[in-house]
Amino acid sequence: LLLAATMWASCFPQPHGSPGLDTPSSQRIYKVPYDRVWDATMAVVLEDLEFPLDLVERTTGLITTDWVTYEKKPASYHEAEMISTNMPTRPMFVSYRVMIMVKITPEGTMVRVRRYSREYIDRWTPVATDLQFERQFLLLIDRRLGVNP
Repeated sequence: LLLAATMWASCFPQPHGSPGLDTPSSQRIYKVPYDRVWDATMAVVLEDLEFPLDLVERTTGLITTDWVTYEKKPASYHEAEMISTNMPTRPMFVSYRVMIMVKITPEGTMVRVRRYSREYIDRWTPVATDLQFERQFLLLIDRRLGVNP
């Protein structure tokens, strides 16, 4: 199953300039038993963020969500101006899914979070992460566990 998780992650090429999965912003080690960390992580996924699940394997520590897709509206005046001119416009969609790994390490229970994002205009294109989502996700786990990062 670990091999399957590694293969699954490799299906999402990391965009140029994207921070690595092992950065301090995308993982945290808790001095808390595995079961408590797992339960807190699942509560964040299901209750706080209400993500649809694709795969949950407590024994391997792997959680993946289904793709969540939404239409992206113009974010700036420039984008809105381009749309208001006679330039042809196509809807732009953004899609993302999250992979979470919870595992026991010699230092404690580690949680690694990674959001895979992509945009669609004419085709799906990977989007680099700024790790904001990953940091916020870990803060929600901190809150559930009652620990300070």
